[in-house]
Amino acid sequence: MYNSPGELLLYANHHFPIVTVLVNSLGCFGLGFIYARYLVLKQPLDRQAQGWFLFFSSGVFAGLTTFSGFSKDLFSLLSEPTITAGFAVSTQIAALTYLLLSILFGLFMLMLGFLLARNRYNSGIKAK
Repeated sequence: MYNSPGELLLYANHHFPIVTVLVNSLGCFGLGFIYARYLVLKQPLDRQAQGWFLFFSSGVFAGLTTFSGFSKDLFSLLSEPTITAGFAVSTQIAALTYLLLSILFGLFMLMLGFLLARNRYNSGIKAK
């Protein structure tokens, strides 16, 4: 299809969607943080607290981390050559890197948010 790396570089017009990875990871962190509060306190939430929990978990953070944006970026990486860190890479390598980075970093940030909040709420419960 392409005879030289320079020719591939001429046709590469998409950049690696690192911003999507970061935004999705931020949403995962926030979701982990509020979910820890819900699990650690283990108290039945009143109606207002349930509303706020749903607003943030299903509203704000779910809206921030859209699967449609992730899917669109993944499809774009599979469709056309990509320039990543100044290098033209194959569509399969770019898509696989994006897929793994998004999933692994998202899970890491979810766990980080959960652990930070759990430690914060556990220390607050013991102090009372």
